[in-house]
Amino acid sequence: MQMVYNSESYVVVQFDAQSASPQTPAVQGTAAVAEHVEPPFGPGGFEIVDKQGRADVFLHGAVAEHFQRGAQALMQQLQQLQQARQELPAGQSEAEPDMQLLDDYIAGFMTLGRQRLAMH
Repeated sequence: MQMVYNSESYVVVQFDAQSASPQTPAVQGTAAVAEHVEPPFGPGGFEIVDKQGRADVFLHGAVAEHFQRGAQALMQQLQQLQQARQELPAGQSEAEPDMQLLDDYIAGFMTLGRQRLAMH
């Protein structure tokens, strides 16, 4: 599990298939038994938490792959914009790349299965 994005609006956590332990102890009666336990949607994926909307969604499989490819492409575009801005002569700099583009991209995936978060 690794936090890959954190803004005022969203947190994105990546769950790698490799990070899941092949043997997780499970309690059965009074004895702990080692068995292979996978997340409910299979190994790997992304959890997106909407801080302001107090909701989250878990992406897995093809949707998670699509999300990752799109986010990586968007990050490359933002990095290229930043590099181009740094290469401009002094006094001709443009505004910083707009990180709101990432929030907008993430917001598009929140409609896939919004789960309300509750405090206990």
